[in-house]
Amino acid sequence: MKANGRKGFTLVELLVVIAIIGILIGLLLPAVQAAREAARRTQCQNNLHQIGIGLHNYHGVYNQFPVGTRGDGGAFGNPEWPYFLHGLLPYIEQAPAWNGLDSLAQTSKVRPWESNAKTVWPRAVWGIPIPAYQCPSDGKGGAVKSCTAAFGNPDAGIEMFTTNYLGFFPGFNDGENYAISSNASLPAIIKQRQTVFSVNRGASIAQISDGTSNTLVMAEYLTGTDKDFRGLPVTHRAGCDFLYAKQAPNSSVPDNLLNYAGFCPADGTLNLPDQNLPCVSGDTNTNFAGARSLHPGGAFGLLADASVQFYVNTVDLTVWQSRAWISDGGPTGGQ
Repeated sequence: MKANGRKGFTLVELLVVIAIIGILIGLLLPAVQAAREAARRTQCQNNLHQIGIGLHNYHGVYNQFPVGTRGDGGAFGNPEWPYFLHGLLPYIEQAPAWNGLDSLAQTSKVRPWESNAKTVWPRAVWGIPIPAYQCPSDGKGGAVKSCTAAFGNPDAGIEMFTTNYLGFFPGFNDGENYAISSNASLPAIIKQRQTVFSVNRGASIAQISDGTSNTLVMAEYLTGTDKDFRGLPVTHRAGCDFLYAKQAPNSSVPDNLLNYAGFCPADGTLNLPDQNLPCVSGDTNTNFAGARSLHPGGAFGLLADASVQFYVNTVDLTVWQSRAWISDGGPTGGQ
């Protein structure tokens, strides 16, 4: 009598099939990841372009770009906001988010990280994420952050939106920024480091003598962790409101941030070079933050004509810096 059996895979054949599948997955995964990053880059670029269009719509109404940020009675005078991204909300189809902030900006100088913020700021504006201000390649810090979590008291202030897009401000650090913004007596080489945005000032197109297609308005930055203020535009500090062209994008030179909880405390807890978030502690006059992104090879920058360019990490530093100044007459070529 003939046996009625069924032939199956041998162990060797099964191992070969598994090996082939593993090789195919190994080949496909980088391609999938590259495709995803390409999509994220496209979205990030589009976000900046929409911000650029919003800036021009604002300029069409007021004949100038928005004031970079407010500082009544000095650089750190209240209210330290609204940041220009707040004022831009009605021009990027986010009018409901601005309506509550507009009335607040006119009536109160309470900053969103102060202990009585929750009694003053309308609940309708707490923790509203602004997708257009988020680069999908980052997201580590979250779409909103507690304005006081870094101080160990998350319940004191309110949550505000974070942003991956910060404006360039005058000079190479917070100290120069304040001096230039206040029209202090300075050497000519420092005075020429004027940008589109500054404290209590927004430039007009007529003031950008280098040309709108040659002048950077803003660039990418990273939102850090949920325990720090990076990417949270609520205070007059490098990495929060202020970005500088001191270093090329994604520089290995650490950002110099305030030696204080939530910025870059001396214990090194927020010095995260493996996440492209290196920092050293410093005082106000030396603090600076440079453009950073998680896109391989560089970061996007928004020009004053609303166009967006990708700047590689190896961009000539002289060109990069000259692009940030509005009237220095410096070199403009190269990326």
